[in-house]
Amino acid sequence: HCILAAWSCDSEEHWSKDGIGGICYNSFLDETVMVDRATSIREYIDQYPEVMNTEPPDNLKERYSG
Repeated sequence: HCILAAWSCDSEEHWSKDGIGGICYNSFLDETVMVDRATSIREYIDQYPEVMNTEPPDNLKERYSG
């Protein structure tokens, strides 16, 4: 959910890795850490890419699906 929000913080037609969308996206991935306070979101996704295809639990789907 948060990754998609960071990705879309700029309009898609103007999105670029160096524009505001890219800055938000990369900042979120690199500066937000897991509960261990050491592993960045980017590091976690690199280590466990399947997490991006995991559906939320049924009781949270509506809350986090859009």
